Amino acid sequence: MSIMISLKRIGTFALLLLVATIAAAQTIMWSMAPADFSGLEYIGFEMFKANDNNKACIIDATGNNLTKGAAFDELSPFYDNWALLLSNQSGRKRVIGCISVDKICNIFPDDAEYYAIDGQAFFSCGLMTVENRANKKGYIDEEGELVIDFASGYDKIMPFSEDFAAVFKNNRYILIDKLGEKVTIVLPRVGEIRGGTNVYNGKALVWDASGHYYNYDVKQKACSKASKPAKDASPDYLYRLTDKGNTPPYMAIEGRKGLDPISSQGKYGYAVPGGGKTLIPCQLLEATPFIDNLAIAKTANGKTGILRYSDNSSGSFDVKVINEDITYSAGETVTCKFGITVPDGWRQEDIEPTIEGVHVISVGTTGTYSFKYKPNEQHRSFTVNVVYGGLTMYTSAISYDFNKKGGKSSSSKANDKGSTKKETTGKKDTGGKKPDKKDNNKKDKSKDPPKKPERL
Repeated sequence: MSIMISLKRIGTFALLLLVATIAAAQTIMWSMAPADFSGLEYIGFEMFKANDNNKACIIDATGNNLTKGAAFDELSPFYDNWALLLSNQSGRKRVIGCISVDKICNIFPDDAEYYAIDGQAFFSCGLMTVENRANKKGYIDEEGELVIDFASGYDKIMPFSEDFAAVFKNNRYILIDKLGEKVTIVLPRVGEIRGGTNVYNGKALVWDASGHYYNYDVKQKACSKASKPAKDASPDYLYRLTDKGNTPPYMAIEGRKGLDPISSQGKYGYAVPGGGKTLIPCQLLEATPFIDNLAIAKTANGKTGILRYSDNSSGSFDVKVINEDITYSAGETVTCKFGITVPDGWRQEDIEPTIEGVHVISVGTTGTYSFKYKPNEQHRSFTVNVVYGGLTMYTSAISYDFNKKGGKSSSSKANDKGSTKKETTGKKDTGGKKPDKKDNNKKDKSKDPPKKPERL
């Protein structure tokens, strides 16, 4: 009965993840980079149930497999700091091992055939009721050691409560301690014990064949008269007469909430709780709310990762140009430099800046990068993507001015832009040749007056 946070299913396309920061205090980064795990569900205590190659496993927030390759089908809820790894076998639940809230995982030996008893699939006071293949009953500890042997011959056994447990043999009630030793209960009057319950607040309710009821004090080792229980009274999950019901109070996931998912046009992102400012634009295929500062997210490549939220980081992402004005010769390839600052939580991470169409390299100083470019314009802007784990975590535009040697500066060129038409004069275009003086002295016959016609 694992507590599951269902992923929100959406379409088949999404952009790369863009993670922003605000107020230099809130940051998000991958705790586990997107991987091939499927069916991730948060089980609390910074652990997740997942499927790895169609096999169930438990991983921590970094993707480390805690269950050591054990073959199990389901995980019980946590109770008393432990959960069970269970395998379904012939209609019974075999106990393969257990895992604690401290991420301690114990896998039991293959020859240890322990089966959970219905309604008692949990550890209580460090012990758990189990049956073997032949339905004989006993108790094991968290390491899979048989503490109270199957040879005890009990017909019915109950979970431990306050270090004591009620068991039955030949329908007779017996109270035992954690070593399996029987507790001697002496009644105030002659008679034998007919029935009893587990210990609650230091006392077990017992009764004799005549219907007289007593409270047995395990510290005083003495009985005192008790009232007859109400007709509708029934034992709880630990076989005590209380109002707590017969369902164990499993440990709930009540971790600190982080960001809530938001959606837009079939894509998911994150926003500050309570309808606050959007921190991550809607670009994910799937997303869950942050609990214990962790969330499950599926990216555009179909892989699933685990995000971690932090509200105590200082600094923010920023990209700045180092050599904004670059002078070059015709046909020359120049080096463009820029620097990246990151939040404190990112200083040890291997980030990778990318720019479409160019190859970015890291240069000597931490956070300084460069790329080669052959200018053919006076001004050019580039988009820098800060990439981590194959995903874009921050985007910024940078710009450079390119000044060609022997030419006008970029500013003067900008001022002269559009004034490229040839200036014209009234002089005849001679094609660059000097005018021919002889030709200039000749009369233009076309301008002579017409001759008078001759008489006949």
